[in-house]
Amino acid sequence: MQRFGRYVLLEQVACGGMAEIWRAAAVGAAGFSRVLAVKRMLPHLAAQPSFVRMFVDEAKIAAVLNHPNILQVLDLGQHAGLTFLTMEFVAGRSLSGILTACLEKKLRLPLPFCVSVVAQALDGLHFAHEKRDSQDRPMKIIHRDISPQNIMVGFDGTVRLADFGIAKAAQRTSDTAEGCIRGKASYMAPEQVRAEAFDQRADLYAMGVVLYELLSMKCMRRGTDDLAVLMEAATGAYARFEERGVDIPQELAAVVYQALGADRDARWQTAAEFSRALRMLQERNTGGSPPLSDFMNQLFPEEVAAELAAQRRFAVAMEKFASANTMEINLILSREGAQASAQGRGPLSAPSLTLPGQSSALEEDATEWVEEAVMEPPAEPQVRRRRSPLALFLGMAAVLGAALVPLLRAPPTGTVVVTSSPPGALIHIDGEPRGPSPVTLTELPPGALVVNATAAGFEAATQQLTVTAGDVTAVSLVLQPSAVTIMLTTSPAGAVVKVDGVAAGTAPLLLRLARSTLVRLTAELTGYLPMDRALIPEQAPSSMTLELEPVPVVIRMENRAHRRRPALRTDRVTPSPQPSGTGLLALQSKPWARIFVDGADTGRFTPVTNLQVPTGQHTVRLVNEETGLSSEFSVDVATGATVKAARILN
Repeated sequence: MQRFGRYVLLEQVACGGMAEIWRAAAVGAAGFSRVLAVKRMLPHLAAQPSFVRMFVDEAKIAAVLNHPNILQVLDLGQHAGLTFLTMEFVAGRSLSGILTACLEKKLRLPLPFCVSVVAQALDGLHFAHEKRDSQDRPMKIIHRDISPQNIMVGFDGTVRLADFGIAKAAQRTSDTAEGCIRGKASYMAPEQVRAEAFDQRADLYAMGVVLYELLSMKCMRRGTDDLAVLMEAATGAYARFEERGVDIPQELAAVVYQALGADRDARWQTAAEFSRALRMLQERNTGGSPPLSDFMNQLFPEEVAAELAAQRRFAVAMEKFASANTMEINLILSREGAQASAQGRGPLSAPSLTLPGQSSALEEDATEWVEEAVMEPPAEPQVRRRRSPLALFLGMAAVLGAALVPLLRAPPTGTVVVTSSPPGALIHIDGEPRGPSPVTLTELPPGALVVNATAAGFEAATQQLTVTAGDVTAVSLVLQPSAVTIMLTTSPAGAVVKVDGVAAGTAPLLLRLARSTLVRLTAELTGYLPMDRALIPEQAPSSMTLELEPVPVVIRMENRAHRRRPALRTDRVTPSPQPSGTGLLALQSKPWARIFVDGADTGRFTPVTNLQVPTGQHTVRLVNEETGLSSEFSVDVATGATVKAARILN
């Protein structure tokens, strides 16, 4: 024990590359005392302004984040030339320490535990992301270091997100140098690795990696060093659960996969949305959040016992501090030190606790999750408890109540099973969110309802159905991409490609076009005639080539007398008789146009999908009377067929 300003440092519990963390006591007037954690910068870094600014920024950001799932920062100060901050003290383990203990004991983390911990951490993350300053301006906080080391689970079941040391915020005084990236390589989003502009969705990607590793008990990134991991992360590729032999419920896997989207627009867009999806799965499958403290006590029985013993021992000292003045506190510390030396236990005899941002030697070994060892199914720890008479009475009442349920005639209900393509779309029933697909909805009242599916990067899909009592109704919603990707090449290559007159790049290139909008593609290359092509992207192939024709060579003839005029054709072409029957025309144009068929005004305008015409060949003329633009072309319509055509008027 030692005095440090107005705090008493009871024991050192962790020491990292930047700071050391102590269990400490705050002693105040009128017998006040409180256990907290003191994070003190190491002496050799205290003279480096960049480290001091980073330390101060962490305190400033975390101090305003007052949320049950964020480790609370209480104070920032300097003493004896050392910058320090004080935090609430959480007796527990980081997720990396929990993973290490499970690997040592050959246990797999229970799925409800994984889901509940990450959901609570996401609640804290959402609070940080949405935090506004005293003038109601968004603080734009991005944690940038989400990892198992920075998520704490207390022995009492509390979950805390910690270590905002490298967080990015609008009010931050220090920031990352241009061209540098900060964070742990294994948990970085692709855009973060590529040093592109990134936002809070990078934190959601990292939380997806954490959940992936909790569920699989294996590292998601399997590179041999940080450089290899970064190169793998830059592509956004990863092995799915089934590829690694991990059996995870399909619904839960879909939630994780959406968090790990290489395109951030395809991910969960907010931490609250991600957390809500997990909680809905948990509520539907387990009936609620499990008590995390039960599992922590079963996994760490010796550590919990040692922590309780330390609390009792330090409680005695704190009672003495609370009723002592400054001089008396110094005397108590001297006597405690002498007594500890006489007993041979030293001043730091209490158990060492793993705190956020720190790694024990055991946790360093946990980086070897890349080993593909097959895990045995978890042996669920059993804890026998003596049941009180009241608990026995309540248990009997529950049994009797269950026996009486069938006798109470509940109103008949139906079940709906909703799937989507792609999976993982957010399902709404009559406007109420019900979680990601596939989803099974039970106890629905009979009658009509509307099912809606939405997903980032796709157009919403809606279907109305009728629930029948006692029946299971299955519905599958197919979501169409909101944009179409086309690989465009030109022959020869190197032509400048324009979309509706705006340069898009040099071929070959990948075009991303709106699905149902008529667009005009132009390819231009010196020495070749420009190529124009009108198309509707959703009807176009995924790859196409534009063939460019060379500019024709003009040969000037000096003797014009030798020029021969082509003979005039005097024969008339007799149109072939049209077979009986009808077909349909589906026409689009840009801009809109009045439709003439064989010179007759149809009275219809583009776009049209069901213009009925006789079978055979026809001349179609599209005219925009406001601009004077038009287009004329021939179509050959077969009986019962639909001919589609799209034109840009000129």
